[in-house]
Amino acid sequence: MNRRKFIVTTGVCSTVGVSGCLDSLTGPQPRVVDMETDYSASGAILQPEEDTTFEILVVNEGERGEVRVVLTFYTEEDHVVDRHSKTVEMMSDEQRRVEFEVDVPGDADEFAGGAEPA
Repeated sequence: MNRRKFIVTTGVCSTVGVSGCLDSLTGPQPRVVDMETDYSASGAILQPEEDTTFEILVVNEGERGEVRVVLTFYTEEDHVVDRHSKTVEMMSDEQRRVEFEVDVPGDADEFAGGAEPA
């Protein structure tokens, strides 16, 4: 095989291979901006209630795509008591409030919101 032809072919194959890898680096890059609830302040649970609304404000700083928003309840020892999630489609640079209406577990002491690419 001609050396030039080999280098050109190898370069094209390498570029195609790397571009396939770069696809995993693009996509949504969600981040939780704020959480609101009429239930407690700053993530600490005051007392369990039924049908409590939690709103998680998420911003997508990446490409358009599906985002999984998660609401997690913990004990004081950071053991997960309960977890709820919703998957939403978000545009690039979009902010969205994702609402959860849930029963707060009786053994939960804290809660937190999170977001990740789905």
